[in-house]
Amino acid sequence: MLLTMISLLVSKVAFASATADEFIRCNKLAVTKLEYCLDNGGEACWAQSKASYDTCHEQVIQNHLPNRERMEAEKSAHQTINNEYHSQ
Repeated sequence: MLLTMISLLVSKVAFASATADEFIRCNKLAVTKLEYCLDNGGEACWAQSKASYDTCHEQVIQNHLPNRERMEAEKSAHQTINNEYHSQ
């Protein structure tokens, strides 16, 4: 029972939402690309910078989406361990 509760708590923590700190890298990437582009006379600076930011932002979000296969495997493993513990 204790093992099940601990594993559920760990699972909840693993699927927490992205924090503002995780998007700092995206902001820095966009600013760096914009500065480089402006220094080199690029015409599409804003579009390139925004595209970099959008891609980075999407990757951060994707990193926090639940992985159904992993969740099912963890659930199955926990059930197996729980069943073995209770059968003793």
